Amino acid sequence: MTIGIAAVGAAADEAGRDDGGGGKRGLTIGRRFTQEGRDPYQTVRWARRDSRIVNPDGSVVFEMTDAEVPADWSQVAVDIIVSKY
Repeated sequence: MTIGIAAVGAAADEAGRDDGGGGKRGLTIGRRFTQEGRDPYQTVRWARRDSRIVNPDGSVVFEMTDAEVPADWSQVAVDIIVSKY
């Protein structure tokens, strides 16, 4: 069984993916968690935190000071994110 190009085009028209002028409309994603004209980073409270990961013998594996992270994050979350990124 073969499907002709006309049939595929008709399926696209029926699905609402073709604007009728030969161009595609594309995917539209509605705004859910942000407000237009407002910087999302300005809605988060930020804090400077230190991270220090040590071995059981006390030797330092990783250390970073003054990392700026969301104020609500736990120390474990801070340690993970700054050591990875």
